[in-house]
Amino acid sequence: MKKFIIIGFLILILGGITGFFIKKMFPPNNKQLIKNTINTAVNSLEKRNIQTFMKQFSPYYTDSYGNTYESLYFTVKYFLSQLGNIHIKLSQMEIKIPKGHNGKIAYVKFSAYVIISSEGSEVDEQEGRFYIELKKEYFKWKIYKFGKIKLNFQ
Repeated sequence: MKKFIIIGFLILILGGITGFFIKKMFPPNNKQLIKNTINTAVNSLEKRNIQTFMKQFSPYYTDSYGNTYESLYFTVKYFLSQLGNIHIKLSQMEIKIPKGHNGKIAYVKFSAYVIISSEGSEVDEQEGRFYIELKKEYFKWKIYKFGKIKLNFQ
């Protein structure tokens, strides 16, 4: 009986070690890592976790609204203190990784639908099309630039 327990335990350990090395040999692709970065930023914003939200951004961040990394932190902190519940839905995400930069820059376009409800039962709904530029810093993708795409209907 002890032999079966020892053999089962060794099989579990060997399987865990094998799984670890297989995962290291075949890491997730860059598009999946980029989606994870964006989804982590959105989920942490919905949960009001500013620290996790800011970890998704590069220290060299700028946006079309004039924010840098430092001013983004204080802006998000202020808005989260003023707003009620936030729900963000992303759709139509297009990820492009140009070949000229050794796969270290990515461009993402997406649509966002945001519902903000306050405690006074007021609901505000906003929708827009945005772009993000990400850079691979060490082994993680970080948001480097953010802006709104102006739509021209003619």
